Amino acid sequence: KTDPAYTDRPWLLNDDWQTNTIRSSSKASMWMAWGFAIFWNAISSITPFVAYEEIVEKQNTIALIALIFPLIGIGLLVWAIRRTLEWRRFGPAPIMLDPFPGSIGGHVGGTIDVNLPFDPNARFTLTLTNIHSYESGSGKNRSQKEKAVWQDAIIAHAEPGASGTRLTFRFDVPEGQSPSDTEKDDSYHLWRLNLAADIPGTDLDRDYEIPVYPTGQQSRLLSGYAIERARSEQSKLDEESVRNVINLEHTPQGKRLFFPMGRNLGGGLMGFLVGAIFAGVGWFLVFREGQTIFGSIFGGIGTLVAIACFYAIFNSLEVRQVPNGIRTIRRLLRIPVGGSQLHLGQVAEVYKHSSMQSQSGGKHTVYYDVLVRDNAGKKHTIAVGFKGKSQAEAAMRLLEREFGLRAPRREQEPDAEIDPLGPEVSY
Repeated sequence: KTDPAYTDRPWLLNDDWQTNTIRSSSKASMWMAWGFAIFWNAISSITPFVAYEEIVEKQNTIALIALIFPLIGIGLLVWAIRRTLEWRRFGPAPIMLDPFPGSIGGHVGGTIDVNLPFDPNARFTLTLTNIHSYESGSGKNRSQKEKAVWQDAIIAHAEPGASGTRLTFRFDVPEGQSPSDTEKDDSYHLWRLNLAADIPGTDLDRDYEIPVYPTGQQSRLLSGYAIERARSEQSKLDEESVRNVINLEHTPQGKRLFFPMGRNLGGGLMGFLVGAIFAGVGWFLVFREGQTIFGSIFGGIGTLVAIACFYAIFNSLEVRQVPNGIRTIRRLLRIPVGGSQLHLGQVAEVYKHSSMQSQSGGKHTVYYDVLVRDNAGKKHTIAVGFKGKSQAEAAMRLLEREFGLRAPRREQEPDAEIDPLGPEVSY
């Protein structure tokens, strides 16, 4: 396709983007899940027998690690079955984009018809993520990785539709984001939309790769009533979720926020376990196999990951209201390790900053902290651990009300909304 017309319409270079109807990757994911599960279990089926001989007859307890492979195989079979049930229950559920393509500096919106009887109590969450896919490593160790660059999540407006339930949604996408790349080489950008809902029985979980370009176009056919209802519901949900994250107390000395240790327990334990395994393998390579350089690198990375995750699990943050200001205290295992005090008149701006990303398969979750910058340029963290952009912005509004912050609010950190080199946990 060398027609000059594609210069202005690059999305047409992708055969799946010829019209505004975009199908999900659910069916392909289902077949991929079955193929991978069958292949993995065929390869690892002999592992228990080999491990038994090593452990029982040769007393080689390290061979217990090999039992991880058949356990992974069982997990893969469960994954394949769940993908099959999801596809059979909800059907194709294509997106009808409005505008087409989705617009940077405008709207990414549309409708989705789901093969599911309408239930006014069902809640459908849509997450739009601009992803940088890049090649990591070198030689035989090269692998393709993903990093979220921008992300937002909203509740879709649901109403009865021709197929059961019709969902209406619209994102406002700021300028400056990277457009979709039709040519996927070692480094490219893509836009992924995830639709999820906790439904009794089989949960809805769909991924769509959609075209998004800097056209500045806005939705023309979507119901304004549906969009406003969805925004109102999202705002209420954010306020409720923020109240659950922020432990706000009224004491005789003033208001107090407390973010206890253990709040990152799930991801922290996962990361600590992975880091500890890497560190243990590195130790084995250095002291048992004599692989000093490779083992040191392997073990060193694992140790750093384990330490970082240990801190994530066992640190806490206390924020107290003091006369005309705010005082913060950071503790590790209840031992003070840092803090600061800030006069309200010194607050120059309030902003959110991405503190961590997690990835599970193709799903990315961005976590934010809320910070203030004083007139001297010093940063002060005043709230932590908000899941997603909208929850972080709801937290900023609450903190401004409760603590009397009157400084301008910046919607992102001056350098970047999501630090491309920031911490990331994959599982």
